[in-house]
Amino acid sequence: MSVETNIFSSLEVFVNSQKRAFTLIELLVVIAIIAILAAILFPVFAQAKEAAKDSSNLSNTKQIGLAAIMYGSDYDDVFPLIQRHEPQYTATFGVATWQTECQPYIKNWEIMFHPKNSKGSPAFKTWQQMLNYGAVPRSANMNLTAMGPRDYTESTTALGSFSRRVCNSQPCRYTGVMGIGCQGASCTGSLGYPAATTTNSSMASLSQTSVDQVASTILASEGSMWDLWMGYGLDGILTYGVMWTPADYNVQALGTFTMAGPHGRKAARPQSPDGACTPANCSGMAFGIVNGINTSVYADGHAKASNYRGGAMKIAQVSSGAWVITSMWPQGGF
Repeated sequence: MSVETNIFSSLEVFVNSQKRAFTLIELLVVIAIIAILAAILFPVFAQAKEAAKDSSNLSNTKQIGLAAIMYGSDYDDVFPLIQRHEPQYTATFGVATWQTECQPYIKNWEIMFHPKNSKGSPAFKTWQQMLNYGAVPRSANMNLTAMGPRDYTESTTALGSFSRRVCNSQPCRYTGVMGIGCQGASCTGSLGYPAATTTNSSMASLSQTSVDQVASTILASEGSMWDLWMGYGLDGILTYGVMWTPADYNVQALGTFTMAGPHGRKAARPQSPDGACTPANCSGMAFGIVNGINTSVYADGHAKASNYRGGAMKIAQVSSGAWVITSMWPQGGF
């Protein structure tokens, strides 16, 4: 064996003798660094995911509004009916909705699902795709009471009520732009139609050009009710929620009550005077009208996210002295 070989063999033995495993302390330090990085990055990833859903929601809302306007361009500038009698539509209780009428201009039912909602049971998909986004019906469509059409919210100080949270506990009127279609017997037995005391409860939708406040009147908004359930319930309009049975009829297939009206689903937070925001009343899917950010599309076709109470649900006094929700008062006057 040569001298050079002996030298290299000795060096190899020396180098191998210097190799060793990580110590426990070194491993703990590496694990701690990884944990710190994860704690920093995971919230960022969650925020990015939430922001992506918000962007998708805004895009959906915009496309829904444009579809309604495109529908109007084919029908003398008139917005679609909020619903009309169509007995063969058994999956939606015998009515064709504005979502159905807008579909030829969208050609994608997935847009009708809110990105922050689950899709629930596939068996109820046809029904649930009517619930994620809703429209405000014209007050003349709404069920009649001794006080007339339900274009008001009652004066109440009930905790969590729409009147208390939005209208400062005073009567507050609203109406929409989409009409209803029913004639005679078709006015009864279908979801949301007026009482059977009238033989013709049809009411035409408004045209875009007839809306005085076209850029500030809500056409459709995120919600979780059949057309936001506005005007179709008890006397305490928008002061309650509704629970569909079975639970699969709910947007998220939850056996719980669902808030009526437009939602403030983004950045939900406590709203004075009702105290802390709990998961139950800040989810937008249960009792309680939360403050936060609402996403709506307006009658001129633009969509935006705005503060729920100070924006989408802002109130003002019209010349007659009545208080109205400005985004739901297409005739203006304030």
